[in-house]
Amino acid sequence: MNENGTKSRERCELHAKQGIEAWCSREKCIFWRLLDTQDVQISNEQGCGLQHFNTLEDLDPETAAWLLRMKRKLESADPEVEKSRINFKHRE
Repeated sequence: MNENGTKSRERCELHAKQGIEAWCSREKCIFWRLLDTQDVQISNEQGCGLQHFNTLEDLDPETAAWLLRMKRKLESADPEVEKSRINFKHRE
């Protein structure tokens, strides 16, 4: 939060690994999650799962590109189609 009480914009570190300047989309991102939920005391803290698990620290460009492709693919997918596709695989 900034001094006005509004959320401050943050740079997306995954995009930055590919040399792309982009703002973090926060709750709209597939990597945005509740953090520390496996602790004894459940917290409501939210954040980037990739940053939380230090995935981005030594990420090579090829893996960063793959993660961005998966992010775009999953965020643009129709949830009902994906749900039926996943359920069908479990029945096979």
